[in-house]
Order: sequence, then C-alpha cells, then structure tokens
Amino acid sequence: MTAQQKILNWKHLTEILQSIRLSGQGDAARAARIAEQLLPHFPKFSYTLNRIHSRMTQTA
Repeated sequence: MTAQQKILNWKHLTEILQSIRLSGQGDAARAARIAEQLLPHFPKFSYTLNRIHSRMTQTA
C-alpha cells in the first residue's frame, strides 16, 4: 500500500466517523455501521471487522 493510499484510507475513516457521529444512532448500530464502512478501506482487518459487524447487528 502506498503512502497516498494510506492517507486516503485515513481520510475516508475520518469522514465515516464524522457522519456516524452526526447521525445519532444507538451504540450497537453505530458500531455495526462503522465496521461495515471501514471494511473496503482496511481489508487487512476484514475478519475482525466482520465479527464486529455481525455481533453488533445482532445486538442492535
């Protein structure tokens, strides 16, 4: 992964977190949405993000 790709990934992360914070959803739904949106940008953590998403979707 190039430095430019890393910068873009962190920019996407910041945008995702800001939009979720503004949405005012519940904690479990928020965590599931974060995991779902981060997955394309951080494929290295796909197993962990998928687990978070499935657990939080069940809780929400």
